[in-house]
This record gives sequence, structure tokens and C-alpha cells, in this order.
Amino acid sequence: MPCWPEKPEMTLALGVDVSERRGLDLAVLSPEKTLLGLWSRVRVEDLPAFLARWRPAAIGIDAPSQWRSGTSCRAGERALFQRGIRLFFTPTAERATHPFYRWMAVGMRVWQVVAQGGYRPYPGEGSVRGCALEVFPHATATLLAGRTVAKRERAEVLRAEGVPLPQPVHQDGVDATLAALTVWYALQGAHQALGDRQSGWIAIPRRP
Repeated sequence: MPCWPEKPEMTLALGVDVSERRGLDLAVLSPEKTLLGLWSRVRVEDLPAFLARWRPAAIGIDAPSQWRSGTSCRAGERALFQRGIRLFFTPTAERATHPFYRWMAVGMRVWQVVAQGGYRPYPGEGSVRGCALEVFPHATATLLAGRTVAKRERAEVLRAEGVPLPQPVHQDGVDATLAALTVWYALQGAHQALGDRQSGWIAIPRRP
């Protein structure tokens, strides 16, 4: 198990990027928007120890918390698509047997772990402190840049936000940091939640 440094302050923003093959990438931002750490290839079973050591104020997870129910796409995903942001729609459980969706299943395990750690799913309004939020790094980068951002340009958005990354850095680390940045904005109250109670909420940043 990795040895996590002690960070007892409940003021930190944690971003989690999910991969089925490469494991989790984790990024932690301070209240001053400083990148305190970036970890790769973290196992889901190591996440409880990380949460106990760092005690983030809120967590952003780049994965849905549940499979879609019904025939219509999730309300939050539809709202992003209507804003011109392309994304993969969450399938129903019956259609999730395709290997492509295995990363979503890993993400749902992450949601279960953070819930066991005391972080409830964000209810769509109010403070995000003590909550887990579904986030979408591509949407965060696009909205902060004010234009459609290619994957290779996402690190440039972070630099423009005052969050430079160590080099070299994998794209998963970039996306984990964007997830943490979304949470950072949300902790300032500068966010919007897209979706509904039935299918869940997706948090996006909103400049104050």
C-alpha cells in the first residue's frame, strides 16, 4: 500500500480520474489552488487510506455513479451535449457489458468507496463540502477556456488557471487535476450542477 503523507485539513479538493487498465490518477489542490500532489496507478482498494490521510473537503470523480435507467440519456449528459460538449453517454446496465464500459464500472466502485468514507453524492444544490461530485474534465477545460479544447490542450488550460503540472505528465494526470480544479471552483460556490435527482448531477465550474 502506498504511504500517503499526512494532511489533516478539511479544505482540500481531490480529483479522481478513472481507468480500467491503468488504475486511478489522483490530484489534490490546496485552497490557494496549488497542486499538492499527483499520484498515478492507484488501486481502488488503496483509496480509503488516501482519504483517511488527506481528508479532502470534497471529491470530484470523472465517472458516473450509476448506470442509466430508461431509454433517454441522463439529464446532465444531455445538458452538456446541448452546450456543444461531446461525451460518451452512460449506458443502461444491460448495455454495459461491452468492454469499453469497464472503466465506468471501476468508477462506480470508486463511488462506493468514497461513500463508505463518508462522502455523500452531491444533491445538486448547496455546499459541496463533504460531498462527492461527478465531474467531466473535458467540459471543465472547455468552459474555462471559453472554446472547444482538444485533449492535448487541457494542460494549457491548467497553466492559464495558475496550476502548472510536473513534467512529464500522463493525460490521466491532467484530467485528475482538472477534476480537482472543478471541485476547487465548487468549494468557492462557483459551480453549476447539471442533471436531476433520478440520474445524478454533473458539476461544472462557473467563474465568479
